[in-house]
Amino acid sequence: KDFVGNVLRKRPAMMEPDRARLIGIFPENLKDTFNAGAILCNANEISGHGEGWITAVTYSPIFGHWIGLGFISGGHEKWLGKNAIAADPTRNKNINVKIVSPNMYDPEGEKHYG
Repeated sequence: KDFVGNVLRKRPAMMEPDRARLIGIFPENLKDTFNAGAILCNANEISGHGEGWITAVTYSPIFGHWIGLGFISGGHEKWLGKNAIAADPTRNKNINVKIVSPNMYDPEGEKHYG
């Protein structure tokens, strides 16, 4: 069945395995905050456009620290165990972050569905 966005999702760029994908973001130091608009970079390569970007940040009462959403090349699976930095040159602030699944809380739906 056809739907809005069906043609776009079939474009070659949308099929590439290294395309930017939605991710969750936690600060390495749970007391740190970070900002939407920051660039996600490899820990040893803070330059250019980086590997991705942060789109949204909020405090999570469930986790007790700041969390974010963004996009990064290859998605969260590619970044498991790797160090990343949220580079924010506008505010002169770089924060070490951990890339996690965008489905951070209740991934199996146990709390949602009971």
